[in-house]
Amino acid sequence: MRSYLNWPEARPVATPKKEKTTLTGKGFLKGSRNETAEDKKSGNKVVVRKSTKRTCFDDFDALRGKEENKPVLLYFFTKDKTDDSGKASKQFQNCRKIEAVLCKPEVTEALRSGGFECYKVDTARLSRTLRKRYRVSRAPTLVFIGATGKVLKVVGTSRVKAKVLARLITTVAKKSEKDLRKLEKKREKEK
Repeated sequence: MRSYLNWPEARPVATPKKEKTTLTGKGFLKGSRNETAEDKKSGNKVVVRKSTKRTCFDDFDALRGKEENKPVLLYFFTKDKTDDSGKASKQFQNCRKIEAVLCKPEVTEALRSGGFECYKVDTARLSRTLRKRYRVSRAPTLVFIGATGKVLKVVGTSRVKAKVLARLITTVAKKSEKDLRKLEKKREKEK
């Protein structure tokens, strides 16, 4: 069975390990960020791990190199899995239902007017950390991500009407635009 949607597939990118930074001093062990003169004399070395802030633009290959000025819709789906009797799995049936809703004219128009970039992601390829980060517990799941890379809304059901989804899309697009304006103002103040 083919999918209704002809959206490009985004594959997860391996999460890089945290960078190691070596700092000296006992003060770092106690949680203090200021190194005292006594700590400098002792020369104790402590390894501190830096975590880099990651967004959806770093997590999926199709989004790498994209500008942070458009909201993103990630559709997490599952491929056809049949049981011994030849019936499709319940998750796959639910994915087909949500795909039919996503193809409705009012939904596609809302996505187009909101400026969304739409991608589908196979849940079988997701790591545990990505499942947790995007709150994907099962398929189908729709994750609306703002232009700044922040998750704005997660819809984890196939029982959504086209009109309701279209209203949700316009609401998320407005929220994304507002967040982007705030980020741009913040960047201007920093300069």
